Amino acid sequence: MSQLEKVLSEGMSDEAINELDAFAKKLNEGGLTTTQLRKFFGALKRVEANFDPTLLAMLRPQLAYAVGRSKGNVVMKSFYEKIDPLLRKVGTEKDFDKAKKQFLNFVKVVETIVAYHKYHESVKP
Repeated sequence: MSQLEKVLSEGMSDEAINELDAFAKKLNEGGLTTTQLRKFFGALKRVEANFDPTLLAMLRPQLAYAVGRSKGNVVMKSFYEKIDPLLRKVGTEKDFDKAKKQFLNFVKVVETIVAYHKYHESVKP
């Protein structure tokens, strides 16, 4: 189980935060825009407002569509490859409360990426 998969069930850890910080820096250096990240984050927050596993499942094709629109942008594809396996696991719990907890932890993962991406954007030389 990867560090980020552990976050889904156990919550955020220092190791996960460090991994997400490094990943956000790579995304920023590769040219992923804040707008691209925030668009996905906005869709995620809309699902959070009214948690529904069906809406959650639709985030995967929306993310794949964003990769397709980026015309093979390597950094966008990298974001997809990091996030998609987590999306596949989120909400797989049969117990609604556990599924929602997984989802809220997933939101924290994406929120951390967005925050560090913005940070690295602001400290660019």
